[in-house]
Parts: sequence; structure tokens; C-alpha cells
Amino acid sequence: MMSLAGRFILLKQQKKTKPCERCGLHYPYEESDSCVHCFDLDEAGLKRLLEKIERQGRWYQGLGLKFFILATLSFIALVVISG
Repeated sequence: MMSLAGRFILLKQQKKTKPCERCGLHYPYEESDSCVHCFDLDEAGLKRLLEKIERQGRWYQGLGLKFFILATLSFIALVVISG
């Protein structure tokens, strides 16, 4: 288990980020003036990047729903078995 001081040290070591106005992803602004995700993309490339981000979000949302259903079914099975 990490102490409060250890967590504070890790927090201080993290790079400061800010959201990009163009793509919405966070990037370390102290290292670069431009977003590392979309600075070299044209409009078609930016559109593909945003579509990829949206697909990944839907995939993670579906995965979360599957785990929620699995946990609910497991809980019901444990209640039935123990009851």
C-alpha cells in the first residue's frame, strides 16, 4: 500500500497536460507547443482519428456492459447457491 507521501511524489512527477482544441485529446504542453496526436494530420486524417476514438469509446462501453452483466449474474448465482 502506498503512503500519502509516495502518492504526492508520483503526482508531482506526472507531466502537465491540456486538452487539444482540435482533437480533444490531452498532450503534455510543457514538452511541445502542438498536440502530439494531430499536429501533422490534415482534415481527412483528423476525421479518421476522431472516428477511431469514437469506435474505441463504444467498444469500451460495450465491454463495461458485458462485465456488469457478468457480475450481476455471478452475484445472483452466489445468492441462489448459498440460499
